[in-house]
Amino acid sequence: MTLLDAVAGPILLIFPLVFIFLFVGIVFLEAWIISKIQKISYKKGLRLSFYANGASLLAGIFLVGQIGDPSRIDNFLAYFAITLVIETGVLVAVTKGKEWKSVTWTSVLMNIASYVLIGAILFTLETYWL
Repeated sequence: MTLLDAVAGPILLIFPLVFIFLFVGIVFLEAWIISKIQKISYKKGLRLSFYANGASLLAGIFLVGQIGDPSRIDNFLAYFAITLVIETGVLVAVTKGKEWKSVTWTSVLMNIASYVLIGAILFTLETYWL
């Protein structure tokens, strides 16, 4: 057994935890941003955030083979752009009655906040784990 084999187990255990932390953390962060900017309840913001992030997560699963490693800046920006388009579309679709410009602005702000968090985590993983 090489060192690489031994380290594979802990890394496999850590990455699902990182994924869960990211998804849950982002849903809660974006819900807070949605609720503040759109002046809605946190519970409604949580539902909207879950829908938007669920849709972009599904797209990300299918696109990872097409775009590649998100730790590369060009790929990271591509994922950001795709996330922004998908989540804005979902939010505009489910927030009928809200002005689309306001919803779009909310989506931009919440995704900038999320991608700062994601970028920090990717940088940390690249620097200290990989």
